[in-house]
Amino acid sequence: MTRRKLAEAKFFLAHLEEQRTTQHDWAAFTFYFSAFISAARSVPWVFRAEDRELYDRVQPAWHNALSQDDRDLLDFMNERRLDVVKRKGAELEGVLELVAIMDARLKPGDWQVPMVQFGTRDAPTPQVGVLTAKFELAGQPADVVATCRRYVELLESLVRAREQLGRPATQ
Repeated sequence: MTRRKLAEAKFFLAHLEEQRTTQHDWAAFTFYFSAFISAARSVPWVFRAEDRELYDRVQPAWHNALSQDDRDLLDFMNERRLDVVKRKGAELEGVLELVAIMDARLKPGDWQVPMVQFGTRDAPTPQVGVLTAKFELAGQPADVVATCRRYVELLESLVRAREQLGRPATQ
């Protein structure tokens, strides 16, 4: 079940990416963020519920091996989950901005996106509209999708730490 929760978090992260690059639907983005943060935060809880003894051996060592920035990110994302589930909602700021098409992290098939701006030979690089969502992390604006990606990487490292002890996370 732990891997299933991780897969669920990745599923909603993919939808955040899609809203960011092709759909530009702010309401859908916030719904997917809510689903993402709930699924992602449940990864360690499900691990703990599956095997408390193993969790109690793996989690402290894993957590202590993290950098302070990574531990701060875990705390920050837990606060965002509390915002979404128990408080007034996460404070996200979204704007549609033009970025260089090669920086938009588009997947195959996304090239028919709206708002593509092509120029002449002397014009700047072609650009595409991207929904940019930010929140404040450590006093600085941080990209929501990039932060969620980093959070998933941390959760994946927890699952790997579990599996290194010879007990694979269940699907």
